[in-house]
Amino acid sequence: MAQIAELPHKIFKIKALLDGQTMIVIFWSPAISGCREAMSQIRELADQYDSVEFGHVNISADADTPSHLGLLAFPSFLVFEKGQVVCKISGSKNTAELHERLRPWLELGVFS
Repeated sequence: MAQIAELPHKIFKIKALLDGQTMIVIFWSPAISGCREAMSQIRELADQYDSVEFGHVNISADADTPSHLGLLAFPSFLVFEKGQVVCKISGSKNTAELHERLRPWLELGVFS
């Protein structure tokens, strides 16, 4: 099973904002059923695309980071490239829709 890095506030800033690598990050809470489902979807994608870097931020433990990014709906998926948000997907999505919306970055990881 692929690893999805837990990103507490300080690590998130370093990893996603300063590292410069492409990363798909889910902002979620284990208390929200749609978030738990979304986390399962991300795990499936991480297993399929092991060359793509994935991370997660538990909003129950870190409310500052999603607030700073203007996130209001959860789960939220952000794609970072070179420290910039290049894609934002908010709310629960079915697996096919999530895969389709993330496809450009998933396929990019296969060739990098």
